[in-house]
Amino acid sequence: ALAVLAPLEGDELGAVPEAFEAHLASSSDEERRDAVMAFALAGDGTRLDRILSVRRDEQDVLNLDVALALLGHRPTLDTYKAHAAATGPVEKERAAQFFGALGQPQYFGQVAPLLADAHPSVRAAACDALAEMGDPRALVAMSGLTSDPDPTARAAVRVRSRCGVDR
Repeated sequence: ALAVLAPLEGDELGAVPEAFEAHLASSSDEERRDAVMAFALAGDGTRLDRILSVRRDEQDVLNLDVALALLGHRPTLDTYKAHAAATGPVEKERAAQFFGALGQPQYFGQVAPLLADAHPSVRAAACDALAEMGDPRALVAMSGLTSDPDPTARAAVRVRSRCGVDR
């Protein structure tokens, strides 16, 4: 659904979020995510109150935070940078999910250190995030994880695949 937004610019983009308004109340996680991203891509911060009113679960919160970050909301980015440096695995996982959802290689430095975390779930989340970023630097960062017996190894393979490297 978001593919239709990619070629649009300027005034064309401003009208698009209205088509996604109904999706904000959808029971489909994917439709709600697409609606939030449509508002973010259109730079429509005036509709954030509407988005806030439909927050349903952790995924909705993550989608909203990603939208806020895409709109340039610095405190949201700072919060997740702090989560990445936190001591608890839950905060680190959420940070990895957030930066992965942003999909921007510029946040590689926030995620790569999580590959060495003591918790397998954090390492797996970091691998997934790096896969979403599609940054070739992930290959070097994860070279030691390919023999990891936990789910991290499967995530590492996804990164290798996304970066266009054969197994």
